[in-house]
Amino acid sequence: MTSEEEFEFFKSLDEALREDDGAAAREHLEAGFPIYVQTDETPSDIVEKRYPDGRVEFVTFDQYGEHLVSRASG
Repeated sequence: MTSEEEFEFFKSLDEALREDDGAAAREHLEAGFPIYVQTDETPSDIVEKRYPDGRVEFVTFDQYGEHLVSRASG
């Protein structure tokens, strides 16, 4: 991929993410699968893993996979 193609790809991805209404995430949860999100409150190196039953874990990723950092209290 050229740098111009890469730029256009990320530009279109950014536009699609801005228009997302969360429907796909809700469908995924309703099907019984966790989703991964990052909010304004989530540290930049952490991802929230949200489960259909309401549990939330904070995870990181590296070349070896997913790693649990902590579980949300509540």
